[in-house]
Amino acid sequence: MPATSPRFTITVKPETDRALKRLAAIQGRPTAAIIREYLEGVTPVIDDIADAMEAVREAEASARAELVGSLSEVHQELMPHIEGIMGHFRAIALLGEAAPEDGAEARMRASASTAPPPHPEGQPPLCNTGVVKSESGGNQPFLPMGGEGEI
Repeated sequence: MPATSPRFTITVKPETDRALKRLAAIQGRPTAAIIREYLEGVTPVIDDIADAMEAVREAEASARAELVGSLSEVHQELMPHIEGIMGHFRAIALLGEAAPEDGAEARMRASASTAPPPHPEGQPPLCNTGVVKSESGGNQPFLPMGGEGEI
């Protein structure tokens, strides 16, 4: 009747072969029986090692996916800034391409197009932010920590 269990062909070092044959002779059993007995004894450990290695592989895949997601989010956050910087570089390149005789004129047009918007009517100028009217009618710096003290 043919064997139903899987068979393996292995190669061992000469000292391992000598030790197995010696033990088999002392016990009066076949070498294959001794090898099978030892392998069956360590099967739970082999299963634990396989479980641990699978868990590590899954953790690596999860960490890799999380890293890719984080990098994608950072990329999306940076793109508007990068596009703005690239716009500035394109404007500088256009200024450099202007003919030498009208270079100053082109620079003035470019700086006028990037000038800040006009100041809203009825609002204090941006340079006065933090200045408040005093009771005497003059301007004094705004003191956020109770009114008195150093700025």
